[in-house]
Amino acid sequence: MIAEKLNNQILDVIRGTHREPRVIVMHPVTWTKLCKEICRVYNVPLPNEDEGLKYNGYRVLRSIDVVEGEFVM
Repeated sequence: MIAEKLNNQILDVIRGTHREPRVIVMHPVTWTKLCKEICRVYNVPLPNEDEGLKYNGYRVLRSIDVVEGEFVM
């Protein structure tokens, strides 16, 4: 699951730096898959094309420079 992988990476960043990430960068396809997963599993709608993208309060940027399925924080 993408959400589980992302949550684990967020926790790893917090543990490693003792700070929360300011931004999460991911591939646009990963964002779309994450939105679909959250909508399907948790029945919570997330905006797919909104410019103010957020995941659990963290700002999300989409970039094709990030490998699909990976996250940069």
